[in-house]
Amino acid sequence: MGNTNKFEIHYYFDDELKHSMNALVKAKADLDILSVIEELSKIFDIPLSVETQALEEGGLRQYLVFSDNLKTVGAIIAFLFTVYIYADGSELRELEKQEKRLSIEEKELNIKKLRQELSMIQNEEDATNLASKLLFVSPKIIAKRTSYFKNIQQQNDLSKVGYSVVDSNEISIFPEKIIERKNFRNMIIEPRNPEPDLYENVEIEIVSPILKKHNKSKWRGIFNNENIQFTVNDKSFRDSVFLGEISFTSNTILVCDLEVLKKINEIGEEVIASYKVTYVYEYTNDGVNRDMEVESRIKKKIKRNLNQGDLFA
Repeated sequence: MGNTNKFEIHYYFDDELKHSMNALVKAKADLDILSVIEELSKIFDIPLSVETQALEEGGLRQYLVFSDNLKTVGAIIAFLFTVYIYADGSELRELEKQEKRLSIEEKELNIKKLRQELSMIQNEEDATNLASKLLFVSPKIIAKRTSYFKNIQQQNDLSKVGYSVVDSNEISIFPEKIIERKNFRNMIIEPRNPEPDLYENVEIEIVSPILKKHNKSKWRGIFNNENIQFTVNDKSFRDSVFLGEISFTSNTILVCDLEVLKKINEIGEEVIASYKVTYVYEYTNDGVNRDMEVESRIKKKIKRNLNQGDLFA
């Protein structure tokens, strides 16, 4: 294969003579590692051709062979699976907010800087710093690393894991980095749900309202030309619906505030979790507007007058 480097994964067991591993655990772990490599390929814009090599003993050793002389990429992978993130949850969320506020041009500039840093790696400290930055830049890498350590900790007799880079003659290029089993939990970072998107005074075309109080189903409607399911948290509007004070036609439109909640899925992608109408300003039936705030004031006035009438009865 010409110049090759090997990324070595070394699984150590309580029994030093053991050289086997639960097949399902290992298959999932392999997939997580390959997913991280695929993400690195996209970030660094480097086509990474990877082959697997026959397993060896000494615990259980596995080699992923890079077709090109990309020793720095192998080192980055090793450090990605061993570097700790010391920021707490609030610091991570703030970093995510900052990343989200960046323009497309700014994000591309950050990626360009990471690519430049990759070409300038000289030692372990450089590789560690770049690995830490990648964990903040890519939720997918965090998700897959978390999945990897959750998987391998199911192998109860696994005592530690080592990661290193060797050349085609299996001479060490980057020394083995070890993670002890007791530290697996430090590598698991549960997804932090992104801040919700808030839309004010938007229109939702109603497809299917919920008219019964104890119906657990969600409303269905059309928002931005997309079919959505949502809950209505505006109690005043909801009560008016349940009391039959609001009717619906085939052309009913709500003017409301909408909250879009999101989450990070198992592969590190940001996806929509749910929709929630927090306040209804008005609704339209066949082009006729009904202002909820005005109707609320009218109902309060009628109720107040009725109570005053009772006083003089």
